[in-house]
Amino acid sequence: MADKPTKLEKEARIDAVLLWISQGQSKGQIKQLAKAQWDISARTAERYLATCRNLLVKETDESREVLIANSISYYRNFLTSTKVSDLVKLRARERMDKLLGLEAPLKHEVSGRDGGPVKTQMIDPVRATQIAGDPTLAGHAEALGIALGLPAGKVDEEDSE
Repeated sequence: MADKPTKLEKEARIDAVLLWISQGQSKGQIKQLAKAQWDISARTAERYLATCRNLLVKETDESREVLIANSISYYRNFLTSTKVSDLVKLRARERMDKLLGLEAPLKHEVSGRDGGPVKTQMIDPVRATQIAGDPTLAGHAEALGIALGLPAGKVDEEDSE
């Protein structure tokens, strides 16, 4: 990744992102352009986008509610138009649903191999010391396990298989 930009460079980047937004570039396209032009992470590009959105909202001098109402009105025109394709109407409907919070939240489930439970492993400092032969190394292994969110404690020999 590139070095941290100067204040002037950052302002120039914000101006470029504003230009890309005004040209109708999608969020994904803007991220790709930013990565290619400045060698930045997707997260940094997101921060630039958020800054630009805030600037645009401030420039309009209107409340968020008014801006949402204007957007809904804009998308409603596409839905009632006979001159646009069904795909354009579908996208307008999706945007309206998103603005109104009608999209159901996505549910993510994490499972282990073959849909079974995720296996966890206890880190037993005594056993780790025996295996490593070094109490300091065993302590580091336990600290790492705790940092990774693994449970720590005494492990029965039959549970360790």
